[in-house]
Amino acid sequence: MSAQTEIRLPEVDLGLGRSAGESDYVEFWLAGATAIGTFCCAACGRAVRSVNKLPDCLSCGGSVWEQPSSSPFATAGAEVVATEEAWFEDEARSVAGLTRGFALALVLAPISWLVPLLAIYALIRL
Repeated sequence: MSAQTEIRLPEVDLGLGRSAGESDYVEFWLAGATAIGTFCCAACGRAVRSVNKLPDCLSCGGSVWEQPSSSPFATAGAEVVATEEAWFEDEARSVAGLTRGFALALVLAPISWLVPLLAIYALIRL
């Protein structure tokens, strides 16, 4: 049994801004399907980024996902994803700075102890 479900909608003008030539085909994925990309919950619109298997929705428990381009919640999901991306970039820069600081401390700490100890040793040997 495939975890991917195809649903074809009849051509009905719902005023969603689609032109008459656009296809009404919407592709859905079930929770547990292997998928990579950004998806919106078909029930509540929560956006998730998947790199392996799609989870059940953490907000509403839904198990059906769709691409943001076909979701009526796409604008809200895009804002959430953009906010999360900005947070991730800030966090990545912060962690990179912290890592550089730890590396520098591991180099400078032994030097800060060795220089005075060598100076004391040199004074005692004289």
